[in-house]
Amino acid sequence: MVVVEGLSEVIVEGERAILSVRGFHSVEDAQSCASRLERFAKRHRDDGGEVFVDISGITGFSRDARQRWQDCFKEIRGGVRSITIVGGTPMARMAGAVVCLYAGISFNTAASMDAALAGADKRAG
Repeated sequence: MVVVEGLSEVIVEGERAILSVRGFHSVEDAQSCASRLERFAKRHRDDGGEVFVDISGITGFSRDARQRWQDCFKEIRGGVRSITIVGGTPMARMAGAVVCLYAGISFNTAASMDAALAGADKRAG
């Protein structure tokens, strides 16, 4: 299933959710995508799904969007094994890592989505 809101989309495939953000990430985009990830995490409370966040196309984000993600990550931590941050500027990756640390969720970084998925497959065994 694909949900497109503004310049962001969430794709859910089994135990994986892929969030792709392009352009400026508004609080409206964050609200829509975070709600989708919260539903994903609730379905994976027992087994913990994996989330991949592709920020290679992000140009910025609002303070309210960042706050929405902080709230979301605290909410989903029981239903998410790890979050992999893909691409983006060093500042954007750092912001994503800080939010993960704040919420107590394990995180990784990758240069591309192909590398992120390969790394996840390797970690899975």
